[in-house]
This record gives sequence, C-alpha cells and structure tokens, in this order.
Amino acid sequence: MIKTVNDNVLIIPDKKPEKVGGIYVPETSKKQPETGVVHADYEDLKKGTAVVFKKYGATTVKIGKDEYLIVPREDILAIIEE
Repeated sequence: MIKTVNDNVLIIPDKKPEKVGGIYVPETSKKQPETGVVHADYEDLKKGTAVVFKKYGATTVKIGKDEYLIVPREDILAIIEE
C-alpha cells in the first residue's frame, strides 16, 4: 500500500492503446492530457474519481505488476463527471 504525503495524489493511469485496428499509434498522437482514476481518498477527490492531469508532472511507481502515478495536486486539471 502506498500512502502519499504533502499535496500528492495516487492515480491509476488509463492505458493508451499501442495500436488501433492493426495500425500502430505513433507517440506524437499520444501527447494528449493524461487521464486516470484516483486510487485513494484525498480531500475533495474520492477513490474512483476520474481525473485529467499534466503528463509531465507525474512520477511513475511500480509495485509488483501494478503501475501507479504520484501526481502533485496542482497538476490535476479537471475531474471527469459522467
């Protein structure tokens, strides 16, 4: 279990497809804002909340086969509501 400190939020990143319909997706088309799901409650962000965050502000952490991102709270741009 990871518990963040200061103003950091633990996020499970959404996976980007490597290829679509047999065509490989180039890296340049993947340079969109990142999305993911909050892994643990944090003030106004509850576990399971979908968010958009800055790609280059995150730190990747792997625990076993699972990959998480630690994102500074100020780098979360929006909450996705459905």
